[in-house]
Amino acid sequence: MKTAYICSPYRGDTEKEESEHIAYAVSLLEYVLASGRIAPIVPHLYFPQVLDDDLQGDREIALKCAQHLLKGCNMMICGARFGISEGMHKEIEIAMEMNIPIIWIDAKPSMLIGIIDAHENAEEVRKMKKEVDRIYGDK
Repeated sequence: MKTAYICSPYRGDTEKEESEHIAYAVSLLEYVLASGRIAPIVPHLYFPQVLDDDLQGDREIALKCAQHLLKGCNMMICGARFGISEGMHKEIEIAMEMNIPIIWIDAKPSMLIGIIDAHENAEEVRKMKKEVDRIYGDK
Protein backbone atom coordinates (compact mmCIF):
# COMPACT_ATOMS: atom_id res chain seq x y z
CA MET A 1 0.00 0.00 0.00
CA LYS A 2 1.30 3.47 -0.88
CA THR A 3 1.03 6.53 1.35
CA ALA A 4 -0.35 9.88 0.25
CA TYR A 5 0.14 13.16 2.06
CA ILE A 6 -2.99 15.28 1.72
CA CYS A 7 -2.19 18.97 1.45
CA SER A 8 -4.95 21.59 1.65
CA PRO A 9 -5.54 24.82 3.58
CA TYR A 10 -6.50 24.71 7.25
CA ARG A 11 -6.69 28.28 8.53
CA GLY A 12 -9.48 30.58 7.51
CA ASP A 13 -10.22 34.26 8.02
CA THR A 14 -13.50 33.32 9.66
CA GLU A 15 -14.79 30.34 11.61
CA LYS A 16 -17.04 29.50 8.64
CA GLU A 17 -14.10 29.56 6.23
CA GLU A 18 -12.01 27.34 8.52
CA SER A 19 -14.95 24.90 8.75
CA GLU A 20 -15.14 24.82 4.95
CA HIS A 21 -11.39 24.07 4.78
CA ILE A 22 -11.76 21.22 7.28
CA ALA A 23 -14.74 19.79 5.38
CA TYR A 24 -12.70 19.97 2.17
CA ALA A 25 -9.80 18.08 3.81
CA VAL A 26 -12.27 15.43 5.00
CA SER A 27 -13.66 15.09 1.47
CA LEU A 28 -10.11 14.60 0.11
CA LEU A 29 -9.51 11.99 2.81
CA GLU A 30 -12.70 10.14 1.85
CA TYR A 31 -11.70 10.29 -1.83
CA VAL A 32 -8.31 8.69 -1.09
CA LEU A 33 -9.73 6.08 1.30
CA ALA A 34 -12.27 5.05 -1.33
CA SER A 35 -9.43 3.80 -3.53
CA GLY A 36 -8.65 1.11 -0.98
CA ARG A 37 -5.03 1.19 -2.16
CA ILE A 38 -3.62 4.33 -0.58
CA ALA A 39 -3.03 5.12 3.10
CA PRO A 40 -3.69 8.86 3.53
CA ILE A 41 -1.84 11.11 5.95
CA VAL A 42 -3.76 14.29 6.82
CA PRO A 43 -1.95 16.00 9.71
CA HIS A 44 -4.00 19.18 9.55
CA LEU A 45 -7.06 17.17 10.57
CA TYR A 46 -5.51 15.77 13.75
CA PHE A 47 -2.71 18.09 14.94
CA PRO A 48 -5.20 20.89 15.75
CA GLN A 49 -6.89 18.46 18.15
CA VAL A 50 -3.87 18.73 20.48
CA LEU A 51 -1.99 21.82 19.26
CA ASP A 52 -3.35 25.39 19.06
CA ASP A 53 -2.83 26.68 15.50
CA ASP A 54 -3.15 30.25 16.82
CA LEU A 55 -0.07 29.83 19.05
CA GLN A 56 3.11 30.30 17.02
CA GLY A 57 5.05 27.63 18.98
CA ASP A 58 2.31 25.03 18.51
CA ARG A 59 1.95 25.94 14.83
CA GLU A 60 5.69 25.52 14.26
CA ILE A 61 5.64 22.08 15.94
CA ALA A 62 2.70 21.01 13.76
CA LEU A 63 4.33 22.26 10.55
CA LYS A 64 7.66 20.61 11.38
CA CYS A 65 5.99 17.28 12.19
CA ALA A 66 3.82 17.45 9.08
CA GLN A 67 6.84 18.14 6.88
CA HIS A 68 8.62 15.14 8.42
CA LEU A 69 5.61 12.91 7.68
CA LEU A 70 5.53 14.20 4.10
CA LYS A 71 9.09 13.03 3.49
CA GLY A 72 8.02 9.42 4.05
CA CYS A 73 5.13 9.51 1.57
CA ASN A 74 4.95 8.12 -1.95
CA MET A 75 2.84 10.99 -3.24
CA MET A 76 1.16 14.26 -2.33
CA ILE A 77 -2.46 15.03 -3.09
CA CYS A 78 -2.80 18.79 -3.19
CA GLY A 79 -6.34 20.13 -2.85
CA ALA A 80 -6.30 23.70 -4.12
CA ARG A 81 -9.99 24.63 -4.18
CA PHE A 82 -9.34 27.40 -1.65
CA GLY A 83 -5.94 28.41 -2.99
CA ILE A 84 -2.44 27.60 -1.80
CA SER A 85 -1.60 28.72 1.72
CA GLU A 86 1.86 29.58 3.02
CA GLY A 87 2.07 26.21 4.82
CA MET A 88 0.98 24.36 1.68
CA HIS A 89 3.56 26.21 -0.39
CA LYS A 90 6.36 24.98 1.89
CA GLU A 91 5.03 21.41 1.76
CA ILE A 92 4.81 21.57 -2.04
CA GLU A 93 8.43 22.80 -2.20
CA ILE A 94 9.54 19.87 -0.04
CA ALA A 95 7.63 17.39 -2.21
CA MET A 96 9.21 18.84 -5.34
CA GLU A 97 12.72 18.81 -3.86
CA MET A 98 12.27 15.14 -2.92
CA ASN A 99 10.69 14.25 -6.28
CA ILE A 100 7.46 13.20 -4.58
CA PRO A 101 4.75 13.17 -7.26
CA ILE A 102 2.00 15.74 -6.72
CA ILE A 103 -1.57 15.06 -7.77
CA TRP A 104 -3.46 18.34 -8.10
CA ILE A 105 -7.15 18.50 -7.30
CA ASP A 106 -9.22 21.62 -7.97
CA ALA A 107 -6.14 23.54 -9.14
CA LYS A 108 -6.43 26.38 -11.60
CA PRO A 109 -3.38 26.74 -13.85
CA SER A 110 -2.85 30.31 -12.69
CA MET A 111 -2.26 28.98 -9.14
CA LEU A 112 0.78 27.05 -10.30
CA ILE A 113 2.65 29.97 -11.85
CA GLY A 114 4.29 31.17 -8.61
CA ILE A 115 5.34 27.64 -7.75
CA ILE A 116 6.83 27.15 -11.20
CA ASP A 117 8.75 30.43 -11.03
CA ALA A 118 10.03 29.73 -7.50
CA HIS A 119 11.32 26.22 -8.09
CA GLU A 120 14.85 25.68 -9.41
CA ASN A 121 14.02 22.49 -11.28
CA ALA A 122 10.66 23.57 -12.64
CA GLU A 123 10.44 21.46 -15.81
CA GLU A 124 8.33 18.78 -14.12
CA VAL A 125 5.95 21.41 -12.74
CA ARG A 126 5.63 22.97 -16.19
CA LYS A 127 4.60 19.55 -17.52
CA MET A 128 2.00 19.26 -14.74
CA LYS A 129 0.73 22.76 -15.52
CA LYS A 130 0.36 21.85 -19.20
CA GLU A 131 -1.61 18.76 -18.20
CA VAL A 132 -3.86 20.80 -15.90
CA ASP A 133 -4.30 23.38 -18.70
CA ARG A 134 -5.23 20.60 -21.11
CA ILE A 135 -7.81 19.13 -18.72
CA TYR A 136 -9.31 22.26 -17.15
CA GLY A 137 -8.21 25.24 -19.19
CA ASP A 138 -7.24 28.43 -17.35
CA LYS A 139 -10.48 29.12 -15.47
